[in-house]
Amino acid sequence: LEKALGIGSLVVTGALAVAFIWYVSAWTVGRVNIFWTPTYDIGIFSQMFYSMATHGTPITTLEREVGALSHFAVHVSPIYYLLLPFYWIVPIPATLQVLQAAVLASAVIPLWKLGKHHNLTPMLRFYLCLLLLVYPAYAGGTSYDIHENAFLTPLILWLFYAVACKSIPLTAIFAVLTAMVKEDA
Repeated sequence: LEKALGIGSLVVTGALAVAFIWYVSAWTVGRVNIFWTPTYDIGIFSQMFYSMATHGTPITTLEREVGALSHFAVHVSPIYYLLLPFYWIVPIPATLQVLQAAVLASAVIPLWKLGKHHNLTPMLRFYLCLLLLVYPAYAGGTSYDIHENAFLTPLILWLFYAVACKSIPLTAIFAVLTAMVKEDA
């Protein structure tokens, strides 16, 4: 019974993460499609991804009103290169919104594993994931469109998991990935 409850909780958590991706994507892509997004940040990152896709550099003309400028002069965020292959497939601003929703939802994976590592029941793990995904500030940050900070929660949770497991290789990987989000991470 406990194993069935664990599998059921895991499946429902996965379904909840998919629903989160769908909801946040519909909301944010809808905002892009009806031109209800300000230049910051969707304009900056749309232009930056176009630049990265065409010549590999994160150049934008919308940042700091100085003309063409590397986004990395403002925030060192090489983590964005991990999203570039998806942008190459569908090179439109809506892709960035969907990817951000997926990045945010992915935080349930390390949260679930961390709870399991600390012997939390499957139902408690489910409730922790539910609380994360329905917390208004978590999805609410997407109201400002795409931003590198979306990577922080999933990566920091993975880092916590790696430390809890006392895995030096995993800790090193997730420490480096977290540092790739932004210079102050």
